[in-house]
Amino acid sequence: MDALPSSALDMLEWGWEQYEPYTQALLDQDVNADTIDAWLADWTKFARLLYEVYSRLYVALSVDTTDEAAENRFNAFIEGVMPHMQVVDDQLNRKLLDSGLEPEELTVPLRGIRKSVELFREENIPLITELTKLGNEYDKIAGAQTIEWEGEEKTLSQMAPVFMSTDRDKREKAFRLIMERRLQDRETLNDLWVKMLKLRHQMAANAGFDNFLEFQWQRLGRFDYTPDDALRLQETIAEVVVPAVERINERRRQRMGLDVLKQWDLMVDPEGRDPLAPFSTGEELAAGAARIFNQVDPELGGYFQEMRDGNLLDLENRKGKAPGGYCTSYPNIHKPFIFQNAVGIHDDVQTTLHEAGHAFHVFESAHLPYQHQEDVPMEFAEVASMSMELLAAPYLTSDKGGFYSEEEAARARVEHLEGSIVFWPYMAVVDAFQHWVYTSGDAALDPANCDAKWTELWHTYKQVAEARANLGSALRGRGIFKGDAVGLYMVNRLEWAVAELACSAMGIVSVPLYDTLGADVVEYICNHANLKAVVCSTNELAKLMPVVPKTNVKLVVVAPEHTLMSDKALPVCPSADVVHYSVMLSEGAQNPREFTPGDADDVATVCYTSGTTGLPKGALITHRNLVSNAASCERRMMVGKTDPDTIDTHISYLPLAHIYERLALVSNLHRGVRCGFFRGDMLKLLDDIAELRPTCFSSVPRLFNRIYDGVSTRAFARVHVDVGFVPSAAPSLVCCIGFKS
Repeated sequence: MDALPSSALDMLEWGWEQYEPYTQALLDQDVNADTIDAWLADWTKFARLLYEVYSRLYVALSVDTTDEAAENRFNAFIEGVMPHMQVVDDQLNRKLLDSGLEPEELTVPLRGIRKSVELFREENIPLITELTKLGNEYDKIAGAQTIEWEGEEKTLSQMAPVFMSTDRDKREKAFRLIMERRLQDRETLNDLWVKMLKLRHQMAANAGFDNFLEFQWQRLGRFDYTPDDALRLQETIAEVVVPAVERINERRRQRMGLDVLKQWDLMVDPEGRDPLAPFSTGEELAAGAARIFNQVDPELGGYFQEMRDGNLLDLENRKGKAPGGYCTSYPNIHKPFIFQNAVGIHDDVQTTLHEAGHAFHVFESAHLPYQHQEDVPMEFAEVASMSMELLAAPYLTSDKGGFYSEEEAARARVEHLEGSIVFWPYMAVVDAFQHWVYTSGDAALDPANCDAKWTELWHTYKQVAEARANLGSALRGRGIFKGDAVGLYMVNRLEWAVAELACSAMGIVSVPLYDTLGADVVEYICNHANLKAVVCSTNELAKLMPVVPKTNVKLVVVAPEHTLMSDKALPVCPSADVVHYSVMLSEGAQNPREFTPGDADDVATVCYTSGTTGLPKGALITHRNLVSNAASCERRMMVGKTDPDTIDTHISYLPLAHIYERLALVSNLHRGVRCGFFRGDMLKLLDDIAELRPTCFSSVPRLFNRIYDGVSTRAFARVHVDVGFVPSAAPSLVCCIGFKS
């Protein structure tokens, strides 16, 4: 190993043929109690040089994703060097384990080495290479995203200060421009997603795992906690942290005097003060951070100064730069490198403090003798970075080297602490989403399924209950009283269920309308049932609006098809108010009303026939009718169920305007079942079933016959079938099938 270059800079252009003699020498060495220290030292010397080459090539590409020469050098390394090196790493790991020796310094690393040997599959090497290249492709796409703002081309990161402006219209405009720009790359990124997910599935299968979550969990060396522990953390965050975040957001809304808090309202100062402006350039940020670290500890200040002097910081955002921020290490010289996208806001200060925590960890690890000891699990690595954010907090004021006055520093600390709390629920949703992605088979290969799952994860029973109360209160506040009738005009979806629950809570009569109805039939039902309001989706709004002036409808509540549509301008109607669903929820939250449920023999709902044989006929169904039938359904659903505490999953796809699906939904909600809604396309029902994996499935013979050939019997370990009649104006033979997978 004496012939190795002393600097990784001399190896940036090396091919495998130049590395191979050194790896062969390591493989040829005899390893025993007398030689193991020297052999580990040689391995470490070589590995530190090799992985510094990788880090330098990666940094060169991420600081400028448009640099074709940098991209070619990086790709040549990951395609021509790393595949060979992964084989050699496995051989060296096996050589160490076969020696039977366990140096004291490697007590902890040996756990990871054993697991690495267990998981290694040579057929995964090209998949890892391809995944790395696809990740760089994402960076290139994101780095190229810009918008025109006030006559200038701006990166999306450079727009962050706009969201701190006190001009709300300006913030909203910026938000929409950014979303529109991101959506331009939606198909490209979706294609990238599918490619990467297929590769990850294949890696797990190659290693003998059922899914990527199980494989990656072990690959990351997570020995001390399990996926179930992560799920329990998600549940705890939902129970403890989410209410705190709701209080934070409600306090912000009240301070800002807003009816509804929107995404573009979350970064502005709620008191209307000018945004914090700690620095203008990357150099100013670095200088201020250096002063802070000198206050925390002069040794840390010295480390950071080394980074400034050694050109080991790239802090400012610019076009073509990869997104995000990171700290990597140059292990041969025992120095870190910080990459960031600073644009002059306080978050950038926090990011620098955070990444510097990682950097100080690198400095403090320099004395460790073996490279295996430097492979720190990512969870523990965050201890240094997150703690540095807090350790530096007392020194944010300018009199202690920082950026702010006392008042500004207090604002900065509050923003930081509140931001940490607000982040946790988002983190939990991302974690839950990843768990689903990697355990749902091929369902996540469809981006539409991913969109639906992401939305679903934000809705718990508690949130649905709150939405029910808020919508019911808002209806009451707008003059819809007990005994009045409200139409539900949309395909099966969460808002449909919330609207019906709100009607039940307030003693309002719900009147479902099939989403397939034409305008003439909609007009007939509106008048026949004397509807006072209609809750509809944007898909049905166009058919509804010409009808409304011919009816007694005074309120139209519109649920958008996508969250980005939730603030789109709605049509003006001279005879009725047309209001966004989100606005109604906000109104109800501000002015809660007591529930006024109907009596047992009051009409709960009016179910109309589809109108295929003439004008629709309405069946008056009381609360007693609904409860009686739901109780019967619930009792029947428990037949053959061996574990009454198991939480089931129901997929709602039969029209909710039909009483059969209504009863199924009511029964399942009463039992605490997870309820999911199909996307509205019967041709993709099997995909929705594959995604939701329902244990409760209601259908009719015609549909069973249609999907029979597409259902794999392997999905059913136990099946029971109930045959009965639908209790409605037009009964038909149905099958209810429940299964456990």
